[in-house]
Amino acid sequence: MAGQVPCSSAEPCITQSIPLRDVVRSLLVREDDILGARFRRYYDIAKDVYRELNLYCIRWSKRYLVEVDPRDHSIRLPEDCLLVSSISIVDDCGRIEPLILNKNITGDIADIHLHKSCGCKCNCNSELCGQLKNYEVIYTDVVAPMPDGTTQSFHVWARKAIYPDGSFYREWQQPVQITGEGGVHTATEVQIFQEFICKLQTESCGCIKDCPDNRKIISGCCGDQFLYTECCNDRCPPQYPNSYGYTQLGCKIFFPSDFPYDTVLLRYLPEPTQGNFEVPLLAKKAMIAGIKVYSLPYDFDTGSGYRALAKQRQHALFFQQWRDEKKALFRLLNRFSLKQFYMTILPPGRISGC
Repeated sequence: MAGQVPCSSAEPCITQSIPLRDVVRSLLVREDDILGARFRRYYDIAKDVYRELNLYCIRWSKRYLVEVDPRDHSIRLPEDCLLVSSISIVDDCGRIEPLILNKNITGDIADIHLHKSCGCKCNCNSELCGQLKNYEVIYTDVVAPMPDGTTQSFHVWARKAIYPDGSFYREWQQPVQITGEGGVHTATEVQIFQEFICKLQTESCGCIKDCPDNRKIISGCCGDQFLYTECCNDRCPPQYPNSYGYTQLGCKIFFPSDFPYDTVLLRYLPEPTQGNFEVPLLAKKAMIAGIKVYSLPYDFDTGSGYRALAKQRQHALFFQQWRDEKKALFRLLNRFSLKQFYMTILPPGRISGC
């Protein structure tokens, strides 16, 4: 495994990414703003533009294991949670079961996972390759003892990673006690562990081959429904009814008093918290168009007559470009065939002509 880099990581890997500052600087260069007079304005607006693109086009999400508070049957949303996407549970067999809609309870969430491109340079658009490379990392907090007798919470992740040679691994972080002479606990460190799952066939370009043999291997190792529900053992049935309702108040979600689960897997769209976060390279043109659209209303020196008319036309052109770029980005990152859509929303036996 030396020298290899997995195609999935603990950070979003939809495609190559660039810092937000570089997107803003690219716009300044195109406007011949060498001194960067508009950098602060554009950079502030760029954050709102990225937030809108992520909600409607990019759909980069995070998954977080959250403990249910037994006192009021609630979970606290992560600080960076912008919008809840779905809620699942991990059963005793280790498989993920999405909690489905309870028709007797209003205000529930229905989440359709669109197939995202694998982002490979060859543009093969392999569905299987995209599903494996865009595996969503699961985050959680683990409490571990410290050398001084206290405890500390560690933010760790678990993922499934595909390597360039087709090797498929389960990888996870875990706090480990470091001992010195005489078995004395000297430190607690977070270490990465790895477990081999299977070896898959690859194309000449390095993408995972979307073929019956590969799908059979994955089903044999991870279960028939792994690619859709992340099932790890298809012979173990769910132990509880997989339906739920909820009430959201502020930063908490409350479940019914008979909610049978101690931990839930929350999938949500995050709000970027770091100062200079990265955005997908494929979203650069849409970002630039969006920055211009949302900045033009603040150009108060609109003048009159022909100058005002020219400003209106300029805004209309940028707005049309903004709409076109958003549509193009969505289609590029979320390839989803009509047949797949019908298979997702219709029960078995209701699909015809596909």
